[in-house]
Amino acid sequence: MPPTLQTAENFYSKFLNGTVKTYASCDTLQVKDYSKYAMNSFDSAHKQAHHNEQFPADLEECFKLGAEITN
Repeated sequence: MPPTLQTAENFYSKFLNGTVKTYASCDTLQVKDYSKYAMNSFDSAHKQAHHNEQFPADLEECFKLGAEITN
């Protein structure tokens, strides 16, 4: 886990007096259609391919995490 997420978990665990869990979903889409915006620093084809491949797995992990914390 990246140190920044660990720091956030530690802070909120103390603040909320309980366990905090995070899930990092990275290299995500910022917009649906990059052609409508001046966002040349992003490779829209890469972003879309990564989204198509990784987002379903991220979504499944988040559902698992949600089920875990509600039980």
